[in-house]
Amino acid sequence: MNNRTEDELKNSIYIKDYITKFIEDESEEKAFMLYGQIMLRIAEGGKAPMPLMNVTRIAFDIDPDADAEDMFPDIPESELYMKIKGKNGRFWLPLFTERSEMYEIAETNEVKEVSIKELFELAHSLPGLNGILINPYTDGFTLVQEQIEIMLKTAPEWKKAMDENDCP
Repeated sequence: MNNRTEDELKNSIYIKDYITKFIEDESEEKAFMLYGQIMLRIAEGGKAPMPLMNVTRIAFDIDPDADAEDMFPDIPESELYMKIKGKNGRFWLPLFTERSEMYEIAETNEVKEVSIKELFELAHSLPGLNGILINPYTDGFTLVQEQIEIMLKTAPEWKKAMDENDCP
């Protein structure tokens, strides 16, 4: 963790370290630290790689300089984001902490850097979505709608408290 650059600390890869710590020791303290880091990434404008549906691949094949929104103006951008169907039939929005976590997704998908806050707001607003799966193909971590709502509401205060106490 200490070898990471400032840019990496503001991005999603830092969350992965806290997931690993939580999985090693599922204590309340580790859970609190993990939630805190996620809220800090939301408040600081951290970004995460987001795979787009194959429909964007078609747009880029037609025009490599195209923007999927321009090519498909009637399709909301949120519909271009990949969603994952869980074993129980529920749908989740994935949050990948780094591109290497997407190894099970077909290479034909395009990947876009999206703000973590935008992903959380999208996950919270889409009907029929159960929440967010962080790194669903490896050491996954689930956030349900109630947790997402609380995190979105408290992220600004969390960042302020962390800054005041000089926390990493």
